[in-house]
Amino acid sequence: MLLATAPYLWRRREGALRLALVLLLSLGVLNLLKGLDVEEAVVSFAVAVVLWLGRGSFCVRPDPVSLRAALSRVPLVVGSGLLLCGFAVWLAAPESASFGAVVRETIAALVWQPGPLDFHDELGAVDEAVGLTGVLVLAASLWMVFRPLAPPAQPAA
Repeated sequence: MLLATAPYLWRRREGALRLALVLLLSLGVLNLLKGLDVEEAVVSFAVAVVLWLGRGSFCVRPDPVSLRAALSRVPLVVGSGLLLCGFAVWLAAPESASFGAVVRETIAALVWQPGPLDFHDELGAVDEAVGLTGVLVLAASLWMVFRPLAPPAQPAA
């Protein structure tokens, strides 16, 4: 995620700054919680402090998006989310699983129902991860459609 924000930080986007700060602070806390990786946590916190001190340089606001543009992005987000979920189930499925079983398992996991495949040990949480990804994709799609629209253009005087 930090690599994905890097080009937008370069372009001085305010949203990228906020996201990078949240990611760096979260990464620092997780480094401390997972086993006291103090060096990695200090680096994450230090980079967050540097970004915070330079926050005045981030002056580019996001462009307002019209409803038509938002609606055209929803199928892309939903399709990408479904492909990601299907790929995760396919990777976790046993080698003997058919394509149909993987599709049925993906759909079942997206609606939080038990599917035809069983995952054990380290892969036991695949169903929950796919379901959570589906919820996040739905939330992102709803946000794109229902967020405040751009103000109308100023009438010519």
